Amino acid sequence: MMNIIGQQNSRPTYIPRVSLEEASQLFTKLYDHKVDQVKTLVGYVDQNFYIKTSSRGDTEAAKEYVFKICPFIYENMKGLTDVSIKTMLYMNDCGIVCPAPVKTIKGEYIATEEVNCCRASPSSTSKKEERITQSACLVYTLTYLPGNTLEAACPKSVPLPWFKDLGQYLARIDKALMDYPHVEDIPMMTKQGQNSEWSLNTIPRYRALLHVVQDDTMRNLIESVIDEFDKEVVPKIPQLRTAMIYNDFNQNNIIVKCKGFTTKTNNDKDQHRLDIIGIIDFNDICYSCILFEIGIALAYMMYIQKEGDRLAACRQFLQGYELSISLTKTEWQLLPLCVAARCVQTILGGLYSYEQDPTNEYLRSDVEDAYGVLKYIRSIPSHEIVKYWRGQASD
Repeated sequence: MMNIIGQQNSRPTYIPRVSLEEASQLFTKLYDHKVDQVKTLVGYVDQNFYIKTSSRGDTEAAKEYVFKICPFIYENMKGLTDVSIKTMLYMNDCGIVCPAPVKTIKGEYIATEEVNCCRASPSSTSKKEERITQSACLVYTLTYLPGNTLEAACPKSVPLPWFKDLGQYLARIDKALMDYPHVEDIPMMTKQGQNSEWSLNTIPRYRALLHVVQDDTMRNLIESVIDEFDKEVVPKIPQLRTAMIYNDFNQNNIIVKCKGFTTKTNNDKDQHRLDIIGIIDFNDICYSCILFEIGIALAYMMYIQKEGDRLAACRQFLQGYELSISLTKTEWQLLPLCVAARCVQTILGGLYSYEQDPTNEYLRSDVEDAYGVLKYIRSIPSHEIVKYWRGQASD
């Protein structure tokens, strides 16, 4: 996908195919820790492993980590990964809990290692036969954040009051990112915001992926969003507020303390507060429009509200967000379209990536959620959505 709508690769895209045993051996080589337990975690194109180390007698207790193996999907992949690591260090300094990067025995946060990978043939849309080869990947380790993802805690719906907490939490992250201290990174991250396949800036380029949609109704709906975004949003981008943005506030990146929820019958508001432990996955950060940050987040809030009131969830979220950061008139007007645009990215990106890796069911479920939200939000006039959202958000 990156060759079509984003930055040009300096090499073909290889997908890591590292076994549990190989991951364990590589972790021990880089960090000099004996692995007691290893298991696979979900990922998009990278491979993620949960690692629990063995204790070292009375001197060191067992520890938990996330071991990440990432393909070189961009020419400047190492620089971008370095920025994500610096951002996590900065977030922790700001009191926003997120994974802490871990240095190798050589004192580096990032290593480059040759690992087993496969390359999908771009000439076929059928299930590919994987051919394993060695290719360079970026490897780094983060401390493991215990808890449950919001998706795992609430797979069908989230209590409405929790969305206000979620909105407040994203605003807290964004307020910190507005003061991102490493100003030397801004030019590179601005370019990333203009070219990354997960930046809303690149929506017009997604026309090149329309061929992956087999259903005519779905394709026409997606194309209508791209057309409207090109007409209504793109000309206004130079006037929109910009900052470093997290760019991926979704239900799989939010770690919470609860394992689920039960309906309360009393009026104790504290029992309706969401206990957020922290946030994970800073791989999509960039310098871009604050509007895009909010639109992306709202799309995911609607994805997870499968059995609840999706518009009410967004209204609560915006009420929480605006306690710290107020939206401008233009941002309000363009917000529903940006939500739809994120759905388009999820659908087209997911379908394209699923062609390349048909074994990844994580991609298929994302597409189904996004299409359901896209049909819903495009069935209601944007001005009616904004009026409803603002009625609660401006209280």
